[in-house]
Parts: sequence; structure tokens; C-alpha cells
Amino acid sequence: MSLLEAGFFIGAIFIVGQFGAIAIAVTMIALQMPHITFMILMGLGQAATVRVGQEVGRRNAAAAYRAGWYALALTLGFMSVMTVVVFAIPQTFASIYLDATQPDSEEVLTLAAYYLLFAAFFQVADGIQAVAAGALRGLNDTAIPMCIAAFSYWGVGLSTGLILAFWGGFEAAGLWMGFVAGLVCVAVLLTARFRSLEKRCFLPDVPLSEE
Repeated sequence: MSLLEAGFFIGAIFIVGQFGAIAIAVTMIALQMPHITFMILMGLGQAATVRVGQEVGRRNAAAAYRAGWYALALTLGFMSVMTVVVFAIPQTFASIYLDATQPDSEEVLTLAAYYLLFAAFFQVADGIQAVAAGALRGLNDTAIPMCIAAFSYWGVGLSTGLILAFWGGFEAAGLWMGFVAGLVCVAVLLTARFRSLEKRCFLPDVPLSEE
């Protein structure tokens, strides 16, 4: 799943380059913030995998799903705070990566602050999908989440971005809308998958070790 997500973003960045040097510079600046916060989300996703997996080993379905929901709630709370922070001071974050003496720095700063608003929005969905995927790994459920990721990133996200960028006239901003669409889609579908398994009280078979 990580490869699918990384490929989605890398492919979109190559397409952004079609709209000029400023567009690619702005995109790289605006992506720094969600990349930083995603490091925390990766840790939460791995923690969810471990906690859910431990309860699966104990054959305690209620505790396994409760651990997953706790991780998702913690992620939602943290990313909501980070979203508010970025919405409040987008230019402050963007200015860290700029040399104010360059002639085009003002234009880049304005656009980077604008794109950061997209990043602030989609990082909530990015956090949810990362932790939901981790919880599902704890349930040994990986094949369907991988299909969900492929459909969401490459089907919904990239298609939406390309349509809005080239046919909708939004150019690079259209691809950022595709980022949002893809991440929201995968977050919703993975969370729905986790909820569906919970309703069935699903627990994977755990082989017993021989003493």
C-alpha cells in the first residue's frame, strides 16, 4: 500500500512539472508539511498493528477492534489540531523553505500558502488511512485494503486530478484536488472495511505453536 501511495504522489508530481518551474517548486514546498506529520502517523499505524495483533492472539475480538478505534480517534484528534495550525499560519510554514531575496519568492510564497490549505485538509484523511491500514494489518487483512488503495489512489485520485488539471482548467491545483479526492476515498473505504469486519467479529486464524 505504501508503494501505491508513493507512486501516486510521485507520478502526480511529474505531471505538475508540465505547468512550469513555479508549480513544481510550490508543490514540493507544500508537501513538506504532510510529510513531516506523516512520520507520526506511521508510528501510530504500526502501534495499531501491534495492539490489534496482540488482541487477535488473545482471541479477544472486542479488545482488538477497540484498540483500532482508539488509534483512529487519536489520529483524528492529532491531525485535526495540525490542520487548524496550518490553516492559521500557512505562509509561516511556506516561508521556511524560501529565499526572500529571489525575485519570484513572493509569487511562490502566495501559491505555496494556497496549496498548503489543500495539504492541511488531506492530511487528516492521510492519517486515517494510514492507521486504518495498520489496524487491518493487525487483523491479517491486507489483500482487500491493497485493492482499495489501488482504486482510490490511481482510479479516483489520479483520474480526478488529471480531469481537473487539464480539462477543468485548474492546472496544478487540479492535481492537488486529486490528492484530496484519493486520500479521502481510501480513508473512508478502509475505515468502512474495518467496521465491516468488526460487525462480523472477524478474527483471523492464528496457528498454535507446538511446545
